[in-house]
Amino acid sequence: ELLPGLLSGMSEEIKRQFIDGSVQIYQALYEALIRQVPDWESELRLELAASLIKLPSHEAGIAQVNASLKVWLSYRGIDWQLSTPVMPLLVEVAKPEDESYFNSLYQVWELLGITDRVDMGNAYYRRGEDFYKRRDFEAACQDFERAIGLGYVKAAGRREIVVQVQESIKDEKLKLLREQGKEQAFQQKLLEEQKLTLAKQKLLEEKQLLDKQKLLEEQQLSKLITSKADFRKLDQLLAQEDWIKHFTGL
Repeated sequence: ELLPGLLSGMSEEIKRQFIDGSVQIYQALYEALIRQVPDWESELRLELAASLIKLPSHEAGIAQVNASLKVWLSYRGIDWQLSTPVMPLLVEVAKPEDESYFNSLYQVWELLGITDRVDMGNAYYRRGEDFYKRRDFEAACQDFERAIGLGYVKAAGRREIVVQVQESIKDEKLKLLREQGKEQAFQQKLLEEQKLTLAKQKLLEEKQLLDKQKLLEEQQLSKLITSKADFRKLDQLLAQEDWIKHFTGL
């Protein structure tokens, strides 16, 4: 941005040499930064490209854009060659989390008059399919809705299928809960019946014990009564014996 003012009044040859020298220094700084944080290489090269494209010649900027794309695609297992159209490859591997990179790419492309855009609806659709296969239906539904919002019509049918599956799962859960409720009620009733049976058995055992004790007491009382009767008979016999003795003078 400062170059136009610095270049005013210079001859074309000096301008070219000055620009080439500045670009080399600028590129060297970025290359050093890239070596420090290689994971940021594709983003840093786009940032460098955005600056270089503002120069009278776009060659250096375009070279950095291509380098950025090559690195970005290599991280996704694609060895891109300049002779191969890049857009189909971007569409093939794009993921929703790549939107930030693509937005930076679009800003640079706009400076070059390029209006191509990656179909992110397809990216959300593919991720939605992955979520569906992993049975994460809530996330799948959200991605299909996002794809629909981006104009990917095919996602509408898949979303309806996911909604139907969610409703089916909900119905099955409700059915299972009802069955579990019935089972719990049955088990509770069975437990109560077992408690009642045990209580009756305990009462019966207590009654049998009481009856046994009562019978024992009755037997003891009967023995006592018999003993008293025997004593009375003995008293009578003794009384009769005394009377006989008295009468006979013995």
